[in-house]
Amino acid sequence: METSSLTVEHEKLEATIADLRETLVNDEKVCKIMKAEFAEVLKSAGKKAERRTEIVSGSPEYEDELKLIPNGRSVIVITEKGYMKRMPISNFNVQHRGGTGSSGIGNLREDDGVSHFFTCRDHDTVIVITKIGIVYRLPAYKIPVSPRSSRGTLISKLFPHMTSKVAEVLIVHESEEDEYLVIVTKRGRMKKITLSILAKVSRFDSLHKRMNSNRGRGDLIPFVRCIS
Repeated sequence: METSSLTVEHEKLEATIADLRETLVNDEKVCKIMKAEFAEVLKSAGKKAERRTEIVSGSPEYEDELKLIPNGRSVIVITEKGYMKRMPISNFNVQHRGGTGSSGIGNLREDDGVSHFFTCRDHDTVIVITKIGIVYRLPAYKIPVSPRSSRGTLISKLFPHMTSKVAEVLIVHESEEDEYLVIVTKRGRMKKITLSILAKVSRFDSLHKRMNSNRGRGDLIPFVRCIS
């Protein structure tokens, strides 16, 4: 009795396997199965059932992304050769008297060095200003995290349109959006701009345009400072 039941079950499995293999190579049969399954879903859900999800184009808004990102503290380092990286501040321990310190960046060339070093929150906005007056904006959490032994990522990969050297890097906190930016060009022109304006540029902007001067073309920006 046991043997006969196993034989019957084996024959049924063999028939099922043969039918499934035939289905895989038969597009018409696959379409019929899909239509039948969709009809069953439509019957159970109902033709007038309201959609529970919304399909939208584009990427999520910056404010929505922040809800999913922990607002931890980080250290951001930029080198003279244009390498940039972010490290959790927990990577560094408190140094007591007589301590030897900790290496913040490794594998640097002999002709390279640290040009910018600052701490921030991951929800802060990093503003990079080049010497020709182009402004780039990036949330701090989008800067790749690298170990202390790494040089980091080339800043040109984070800002593909960047063709000039970095003049200044600023961190915009939510509490500092009412502060101002003082810009002095090589030709002696000076301008004060609200920092919150630059914190809201979508990709990049031109300080020369904001200084409302066609004569600013070809001028350089060696001095940028944040004031209250």
